[in-house]
Amino acid sequence: MARLNLAICAGPILGSSDTNITLTQPADVGITKLIETISAKRRRVVDGMFLMFFVFFGATLVTFAYLPDLVGVKVYGSINVAYLLAVSQFAVSFLIAAVYALWARKVLDPLTAEARARLAGC
Repeated sequence: MARLNLAICAGPILGSSDTNITLTQPADVGITKLIETISAKRRRVVDGMFLMFFVFFGATLVTFAYLPDLVGVKVYGSINVAYLLAVSQFAVSFLIAAVYALWARKVLDPLTAEARARLAGC
C-alpha cells in the first residue's frame, strides 16, 4: 500500500494531512504506473543534464590544471580564456535550468496534472 502526499487538483493546502491519499483500490495500479512514469522521465532528463554539466565542469578544471598556457591566452583586453571558462560555468548552469523548466512545463506538468486529477477524481 503506497502512501502519497499530493495536492488534490492543485489545491492550496500543500503538504497538509488533508492531502494524504492511500492507494488501496485495484484502479490505483494505473495511477501508480503514471507516477512511476513521471519519476522515470524526470530521472532520465536530470541525470543526463547532470552528467553533461559534470563532464564540462571536470574538463574546465583539467584545463585550468594542465593547460595553463592555454587559459592564459588573452582574448580581449585583460580577459583571458580562464575568465571565459569560469563565466561559461554560470552560463551553462542558467541554460540547463531554462531547458529543464521548459521541458518540465511541456512534458511533466501535463502528466502530474493528470495524476492529480485521477487521484482527486476530478
